[in-house]
Amino acid sequence: QDTLPARDFQKYMRKYIDGLDEHGKPLEQLFLRAPAELITRGFDYDEPARTTDTVGVEKVEVPKGTFDALKDIQKWRETTNKQEGDSTLYFEKAETHTRWWSNQVPITSLVRIDQHNTQRQRTWMIGESANAPLLTIEEAVGSTMLVDFGTGMKSKLIPERFQRSLAQQGAAPKPPARAPVRKPATTRS
Repeated sequence: QDTLPARDFQKYMRKYIDGLDEHGKPLEQLFLRAPAELITRGFDYDEPARTTDTVGVEKVEVPKGTFDALKDIQKWRETTNKQEGDSTLYFEKAETHTRWWSNQVPITSLVRIDQHNTQRQRTWMIGESANAPLLTIEEAVGSTMLVDFGTGMKSKLIPERFQRSLAQQGAAPKPPARAPVRKPATTRS
């Protein structure tokens, strides 16, 4: 019932799959909280503001098929300047997500996401900022695409015992409740 599930999903994570072992079985890892979260009992939402532009509907092809999907582009950029000795360090991180959405996809409506992340920096001494090149120190590009959905399918990665809701995975059934023991009535004279 969370109204911001995309932002809050880590609140609900307990485990995640971190690759496969030598037998092709998933390596399950516990999702550990940051020490600060354990002390404050809060969550850090210190994220830069994101802008989202809706581009329009277009056809997008993924392994599941071709969809008429609503395309939007979400961007954010974060910059910092820091003094270190007699130099200034400028750092920027930018992220762009191009997403396609369709009501034909159950639950998430998500058909595809293309991601582009860039980290750049430059350093200069006092009075030399004009000669300081902006260097790309990291760039990552990737896509997530809809492979399939439907009913009656079996997961190849998630163990069968976890392919049910948490309520259905619960502990062993509880024994039936016992009727309360009644004390014999005493009479007063």
